[in-house]
This record gives sequence, structure tokens and C-alpha cells, in this order.
Amino acid sequence: MKYGFIGCGNMGTGHLKNFASGKIKNVEVTAICDINEEKFAPAKAIIGENVKTYTDYKEMIKREDIGAVMISTTWITHSRIAVDCMKAGKHVFCEKPDAINVEEVLKMKAASEKAGKVLMVMRNNRYYSNSKYLKEFIKNAKTRGEHGEVKHIKDGFHIYMERNYQRLRDSWEQQYGLVPLEEERIHEREYEQTPEYDDRER
Repeated sequence: MKYGFIGCGNMGTGHLKNFASGKIKNVEVTAICDINEEKFAPAKAIIGENVKTYTDYKEMIKREDIGAVMISTTWITHSRIAVDCMKAGKHVFCEKPDAINVEEVLKMKAASEKAGKVLMVMRNNRYYSNSKYLKEFIKNAKTRGEHGEVKHIKDGFHIYMERNYQRLRDSWEQQYGLVPLEEERIHEREYEQTPEYDDRER
């Protein structure tokens, strides 16, 4: 399947490296998009010089040969871009958080169902072996009567990441006047909130 990448910043180039590594089979990145043309050179250095570049994602998703897109833009644009891509007949893999509110998330869900296209938002940590172990521990230990209802979970957060997130928080507050809760430690928080999450392979 041919992929188009929307957003070539820090997270976008991180995902490009995974695609370029050869670990993801049967996919080819044929197009990249960013409103900042200066992002193209670093992205091409990762994925190859022959990739087509766009500054408008709406132009990119007109291509019939692109079957799926990876969205790594600033989070406030996720829902709008995802909905447009699914309306254009593309499967969507989107960075977290899904959107800025529940209404926008439901628009993404509705667009996926109407178009019959797969929508997946980044929840990668739930597929790690330690995450699966934690889920099974909570589920099975409770069944066996080894512990009761989980009332409190304490997790740690590396100080390096904490400092980086503080800088991001300041930037988000300055630009948008709000900070998404899900962007802050969502991988830890989703265990706390939904220990019985569905871990089916997609």
C-alpha cells in the first residue's frame, strides 16, 4: 500500500524512520506534506529523494494511488485532516490525541464508518509485552481473588521527558490557550482508565 505523510516535524520524521527501516512490510511512502517547505529536506534524507512533496494535504489526497495517510500534524488539526482524508477514500493512522473534544472525535468515527476506511489513533504502548502483562495480571489476579478492585495506580515519568513536555505545554498554551490532557502521559493513563482495553491486532 502506498502511504502519504502529513506533517514532517518531530513525530512525522520519527514515523518516517520506522517506515524507512523496512520493518513495516508491504508499504511505500510516495508523498509527504508539510506547510513548511524547510521540513522536506530532512524528510527526504530519511525516506528518499524521489518522494513527491506537497504543502497542501488536500492536493496530496487527490492522488488515487495513495491508499493510506499518516497524520503527524499539530493535534488541533487532527480531526479535520482525518475526516478529509477518509472522505477522499484513504485509511488513516493518526497521532494522538485524536482531537480537541469528543464532538470532533465522533466526526472522525462517523467519517470512518461512512467511508468504510480504517481509522487508528496512536496507542502503540498497549501492544508492548509489559503492557500486555499488566493487563493480564489485573484481569487474572482479580478473577483468582488475589486482589480486589484496583483503586490506585502510581506510575513514574522520566525527568527528561517531563522537562520536554513542560516546554510543549508552554508552547501549546501560548498558541492555542489550552493543553490536551491526552497528550500528557496518555500511554500511562490509558492503563489506569481502561485496564480491559481491546488488544486485538489491527
